Formats: sequence, C-alpha cells, structure tokens
Amino acid sequence: MECELIYRGNIHKVSLRKKDGGTVALVGNEQFQVDLQPVSSNCLSLLVGNCSYRSYFVKEEGKQYVSVGGELYCFVSRDEERDTKVRDGAGAGSVESKFAITAPMPGSVLKIDVEEGDDVEEGQCLVIVEAMKMETGLNSTMNGRVKKVLAVQGKQVDAGEILIELEEK
Repeated sequence: MECELIYRGNIHKVSLRKKDGGTVALVGNEQFQVDLQPVSSNCLSLLVGNCSYRSYFVKEEGKQYVSVGGELYCFVSRDEERDTKVRDGAGAGSVESKFAITAPMPGSVLKIDVEEGDDVEEGQCLVIVEAMKMETGLNSTMNGRVKKVLAVQGKQVDAGEILIELEEK
C-alpha cells in the first residue's frame, strides 16, 4: 500500500509492505518494522520497533485520520488532497496554512487557551480538540499574534475547519 501522510503541513510518502511475516513501513527514507493487531473496528495495537501504541482511526471523505501516541496524522492520496482543496475553495483568498490552526479531524472543541490579540510562540498550545476519546492540543505554527478565534468551546468541528487565525506581529 502506498499513500501520502500529511503531518504538520508537510507531505511524506509512505509505503507498507509485507515482509517475513510482518509489515515494513517506509516513511520517506526511514524504515520501520511494524506489527499491527486489530483491537476493535476503529482501533489497532501497534508495535513499532520496541514501542507499543494503541492507535485509533476514522475515515472521512477519502482521508484516514489516525491517532498514535497522542499525535494525529492524516493519510490521503495526492489526488484526493488536491480534490479536497478545490472543493473547499482553497487557493486565492484562503488563509495560508502557516496562519491557520485547523481541526485535524472531526471532533469537539474542549478548551480555547487564547483570545484575539494574544501574542503566541511557536509550539504554544492554542486549543484542545477531542476526537475518538482522545484529547489533542493544537499548537501555534509560528511566533505571532492571534488574529481571530473562530472556535467555540463545546461545539463540534469538521476536519480542516479553521479554528484560529494567526498573524505576524
């Protein structure tokens, strides 16, 4: 299986191959031995090297969202990503990804840690979203200022929905 992984705005080529009774994952130029065991319809037990993880996943509109070790990942084919951008109106007039904190998957806004006008640092937690019973802190992608808070605590959000807009200060 081959696909692309979108993680923190970067695209990584991923391929999975069966080898010697196990699975080998090639991410970019790095190779990992992976053991996958189903736990439920949306949960896998993963053994990557010597590290064990519980992974939750959900599919939406051709994208596969996966939570592993508290991090969220999005797997998508390049054609599906391009189609989504066209369908969602990305391009001219859209907010650049560096300046927009978006929901990585469908979920609920648990907490908003900033207000409009607040100065933020790269890596600072801005908002916490719950999806698949996992809380995920979404961090600032830059040093800057909060331009607009679109998220509302307790409200449901869709994957890709802009929660916070940032600006350079």
